[in-house]
Amino acid sequence: MKRGLLLAVLTGNLGVNAQPTLNSSSYGAIGQSFTLVEATYVELPNTGANQTWDASEAVTTGGAALAFADPETGNAANSFPSANLLLTASTEQEYITVTSAEAQLLGTDQGGLVSICSNQMKLMQFPCTFGTTWSDNFSCSYTVSGTPYTTTGSINANASGYGVLVLPYGSITNVLRVDVIETSNFSVGGQPVTLSQTTQFYWRPGTGTYIAKNLVLSEVIDGTPVPLDEEINYLAQGSIGMDEMLNQDIGVSISPNPTNDRTEITFGAQGNIGVTIFDAQGREASTVQLGQHAPGIHKHLLDLSGLTDGVYTVLLTNDKGERGQQRVILQR
Repeated sequence: MKRGLLLAVLTGNLGVNAQPTLNSSSYGAIGQSFTLVEATYVELPNTGANQTWDASEAVTTGGAALAFADPETGNAANSFPSANLLLTASTEQEYITVTSAEAQLLGTDQGGLVSICSNQMKLMQFPCTFGTTWSDNFSCSYTVSGTPYTTTGSINANASGYGVLVLPYGSITNVLRVDVIETSNFSVGGQPVTLSQTTQFYWRPGTGTYIAKNLVLSEVIDGTPVPLDEEINYLAQGSIGMDEMLNQDIGVSISPNPTNDRTEITFGAQGNIGVTIFDAQGREASTVQLGQHAPGIHKHLLDLSGLTDGVYTVLLTNDKGERGQQRVILQR
């Protein structure tokens, strides 16, 4: 049995789950930001009710960030007056309209290349629960060196399952899987190109973005298929919104925070206590064993001098399976 699947068994996360339902609050709000871990693609074939998707052995390859902002702060705000949400990911800005019924992509700004969708892309239908499906056609136009171009395509989505998603740092319950097939048609140098992206999105209601997306990207150029990318992205353990998804049995506070060298953690727990520190990409940066503790409130001076500046997650665990965590900012 795989390590992640064994963890799910031991923590009782293979039991029957209520069917999760996504509404507009699941899609993101102005001011929210998230850190993603980029990792190797994982086969997650199962669909249906009460599934366990085990991505615990995904190997980290990098990191990325997502941020939601007021669309009026975007570089191409004047082109999207009806947008009410701006999603920034790397150099791309997506202008989105979110209503109680759906989320639609109005267009994008990719490093100054502005694409405006005369026929918007339906990103999500609300409410969305197990069995929800939707299809949509889209058409978006942009101009390069005075020459206009148009991309047309379709999107087909199916909320194909729900259950538990096992990530390298723990199991997330109440997860809804939405399978999306997106096909885009355009031309490059007079050659027809079809870009195909198949993505499994894993959502948890109220989080503000997906917990993970598992994608396969390929293209067909003038009839010749070309594979482009396969990877899984998932929320780093230190991302805002992840704390409540994992068991939080140990109360933890950290002061000073931010700190430039050392900080004191105060916690209420008993048993054999261990501390693991994760960086913003979800990678293990340091571990400390604190030893056996009697019931009560305890303090420990945590030395961060060997780490580079950034945001870290401090995770405490004991031999009873209890856990607690806090984020700390290291800033010199």
